Amino acid sequence: MRLLANIANSLIPAIKTAKLLRIVDKFVLIAHREPSRRFLHTCNALKNMIVVAVNNKIAGHFDKNRYLTVKTWYGITNADKYYPPTPEDRSELPFKFCLLGQLDNAWKGADTAAEAFCKLPESLREKCELHLASFAELPTYAEKDIKPYNWMEATEIPKLLRNMDAMIVPSRDEVVMRETFSQVIVQGMLTALPICASNLPILTEKLDQGGGFIFNNSDELAQQMQQLAENRPMALEMGAVAKAIATERYIWKSEMFAKLFLEAEA
Repeated sequence: MRLLANIANSLIPAIKTAKLLRIVDKFVLIAHREPSRRFLHTCNALKNMIVVAVNNKIAGHFDKNRYLTVKTWYGITNADKYYPPTPEDRSELPFKFCLLGQLDNAWKGADTAAEAFCKLPESLREKCELHLASFAELPTYAEKDIKPYNWMEATEIPKLLRNMDAMIVPSRDEVVMRETFSQVIVQGMLTALPICASNLPILTEKLDQGGGFIFNNSDELAQQMQQLAENRPMALEMGAVAKAIATERYIWKSEMFAKLFLEAEA
């Protein structure tokens, strides 16, 4: 018998029971969030546990506690919905930046993106747009080229992204880890958008081979936006790199997951 589960303290009694009765020959834990000390202590005695973390920072907790098998492996399930537009579909102007997510949450960083956009040279800003998708309660912006969206269904997102030129992911942590994987950044990468991401480990690990910029504040973000808007060939090249990385690493493959982590000989 094999047990496949997600990380949670409520799982501890089941793990203890399975261990006591010896009814499970392999535990596979999908770690979507940082583990508590209690969880780490309880599960470390299970020599047949495989930990599959959704990012390297979560994996690091298990590595530090000397778990035997720890892997970082995850992806999105509907990757076929996200693909680049044809060159003919891309308009030269305006250059469109987008921010995607439940933007009513302050930690998503819509304020950082808007602040950076307003720091662009006026002559360049007139040739750009910032699209903020989306809000449950629609805010208003004085700048006509900052365009907030009412809440969008998931089925609308792929088409929106194919109409964009670059993606901004300005998420920030507030005490706890807010972003654990960021499907948004992967969706943008699969659409061949160059990425401007805040300096969070969960985001930077996805751009470790290129595909975008990392920023620490709105000044740095504004400089990166300016580079992309003034050099479209560079933006397209970075987008192609981003797509290649996401295609290789971040598409969920159930058969591969089963082969790597569930089969007896794995």
